[in-house]
Order: sequence, then structure tokens, then C-alpha cells
Amino acid sequence: MLLKLDDVSKTYLGGDAPVVALAGVSLSVEAGSFLAIRGPSGCGKTTLLLTAGTLLAPDRGDLILTGEHPYRLNSDARAAFRAKHLGFVFQQFHLVPYLSVLDNVLAPNLALQHTQAAVAADVARQRALQLLDEFGLANRAGHTPARLSSGERQRCALARALLNQPKLLLADEPTGNLDPENAEIVLSSLRNFVKQGGSVLLVTHDDRAAASADQTLWMNQGQLSPRETVHS
Repeated sequence: MLLKLDDVSKTYLGGDAPVVALAGVSLSVEAGSFLAIRGPSGCGKTTLLLTAGTLLAPDRGDLILTGEHPYRLNSDARAAFRAKHLGFVFQQFHLVPYLSVLDNVLAPNLALQHTQAAVAADVARQRALQLLDEFGLANRAGHTPARLSSGERQRCALARALLNQPKLLLADEPTGNLDPENAEIVLSSLRNFVKQGGSVLLVTHDDRAAASADQTLWMNQGQLSPRETVHS
């Protein structure tokens, strides 16, 4: 088992009333699987993804990733663990605006410095250049993100996510800002990652994106179900 969430809950306090984002969620992701999570806005999908990505600690429940309990680590150790095992692709790209495309792709390797998982700078650079070539961005390596199209920015973000050869990719609406052609490039890359032994946990509203997954689960009011919940 690559990822296991056991009875995980998360409530946001503040405002008029507490908001229950996750209500006792249990989820398993096997190595080599592609799982999509769908559901209406505000149902808890992104909270689930952030929790699975070791970025948002749950109020209750347990998370095990690659046999480890990342939320029992201190923040520095958890950041290194995250950089080693996980890759992230978001709808808004989250590229660093003042860094070149190449340096954006190299950024995750910085989190592994001074750890046993650290990769030599020249090796990381060679892999980054290879990824940029694979994603058709070799001629953009020295450009800043502002000079890229939306499709190029997402391909850059995907190259960054793959730099450290993660075991699990976490994708939050990765096709949401893309035209059909660029969306298919991203989805094809995710499918290839799975074929090579990686795993993908995808949050999406996009029918095309969900169709790439091996399995789809539906989320509503902080709970997961194998089928969509329709309210009259």
C-alpha cells in the first residue's frame, strides 16, 4: 500500500460556523494506480489532497505514506520527505515568477539538500533538461514563467513535479486552465507516469481528466463514496 488514510477528519474554525471539510475519510492508494476524486465545489476535495500531500495536518485520524507517518515528523523532516516521495501539479501552476523555467523545475531538489536523498546538482540539472526536452520546453529553459503560455506553464509545473522521481503525483484540477490539446498532453503524461510504476491522485471537475483514471470516487460533504450523490 502506497498511501493510506484512516478515519481522517478536518474542520475549519471561524466565520459563522465550523466547516467540516473531511468527515472520517478512509482511503487507500496502491502503487501503480490512477485514482480520481470528483465532487461539487466546497465538498472537501482539495483539503483531502493537501492532507494526503502532508501539507495540512488532520484534526483526527492517521496517514501512512510509503510505510511512514509523515505527520509525526518535524516540519523540516516532513518537507524533505514530501520532496522525496511526492510531486504536485495545481490548476494555478504555482511557478516562481522570478526564476527561469529551468530553475523552477530544479526547485524541488533544494528541499533534499543535506539529506541522504540529495541529488548532485549536475545530475539534477541533467534530469531537468531531459524533462524540459520531453515536454517541448527545451527552448524555453531560460525564460521566466510570464513568457510562457498556460499550456507551457503547466508542462513546466509537471516537469518540476517529476524531477525527484516521486512515487505519488497529487494533481488538483491540472487541466482546469488548459485548452483541449494541452489538457491531453498533461493527461497523457500522467498516464505514462502510472505505466512506469508511479501513482496519481487526481482531483477534478473535468470528465476527460477523470476518464484517464482507473477508478473514480465521489466526495460530498467531506465523505467519499464509489458513486455520485445526487440531491433533489
